[in-house]
Amino acid sequence: MTEEMNERSKKVKENFDRILPDIWKKARMNAHLMAKEYVTRLRTENTNRRSEEVFTIKQCVMCGSHDVPNKTLEIPVNLKGIVSVRILGAQCSNPSCNEEYYDSDDLQAIRDMKKLLKQREHERRIKPLHQQSKEYRESSARAAQDWDEEDE
Repeated sequence: MTEEMNERSKKVKENFDRILPDIWKKARMNAHLMAKEYVTRLRTENTNRRSEEVFTIKQCVMCGSHDVPNKTLEIPVNLKGIVSVRILGAQCSNPSCNEEYYDSDDLQAIRDMKKLLKQREHERRIKPLHQQSKEYRESSARAAQDWDEEDE
C-alpha cells in the first residue's frame, strides 16, 4: 500500500511539474490581457468625455478670480517609462494663483494604473514553483508552518 501511494504521489508530482509552467504562462497572459482591456476602456471613456466640456468653474476657490478656463493639464506619473499623463481640467488664469482643477475619476484612473503597474512588477519577481530552489521551497514551508502554529 505504501509503495502504491509513493508511486501515485510521484506521478502527481511529475504531472504537476509538467503543467505548472503552462499554468503560470496562462496566468501572466490573463493579467496582461486584463491590463490591456483596462487601458483600452480608459481611453474610450476619456475620448467620449473630451467631446463634452467636463468643467465649468465659475470662480477660483483660492483667489476668487472668475477666469478659470478649461485646459489640458499634465500630471506627473514617473513610473515605468511614463513621465506624465494629460487630462482635461481647468486652471486659474491669475498668474499669482494658477490653481489646477481635475476630475476625481481621472485621478482615480491614474492611481489605479500606478497600482496595476506596481503589482505587475511585483508578480514578475515571483518565480514559478519549478524554478525555485529546493532550499527556498523548504524555508517557505517552514515559515508557513510557524505562521500557522502562531495562529493556534
